[in-house]
Amino acid sequence: MTKQECRFINSIRSGTVIYGNGWANGKSGCFKDIEDSCQYRFCETDEKAWGYLQNPQDHKNLPVLACGLVAWLIKHWGTDTQTIYSGYLQARLNQYKNEHKTDADVFKRDLEREFYDQHRAKEEQ
Repeated sequence: MTKQECRFINSIRSGTVIYGNGWANGKSGCFKDIEDSCQYRFCETDEKAWGYLQNPQDHKNLPVLACGLVAWLIKHWGTDTQTIYSGYLQARLNQYKNEHKTDADVFKRDLEREFYDQHRAKEEQ
């Protein structure tokens, strides 16, 4: 990875505003994980980065440009690969359990096994 690529990832991670032609799209602004949910959105500023073009309350309505494993990798940049992957997998497992904890048949299901079976099936495709 080049120094410039590392600089961009660190800028995304830290929410650093880059103005002028710093981003590939030529716009000024920064990436934000507004709800700390590993969903990065681009918040555009004016050319000099003096103010946002959108109302800050509306930032959560901007399109998500990076999420999932990519966003997790950005958020945990600099951490060893095994820690990043196992942390991401554990976070997704917890999300799966929370999504299914109120299912009518949850008492007779092994949610952890279901999750890993589904994950393994997707990996094999």
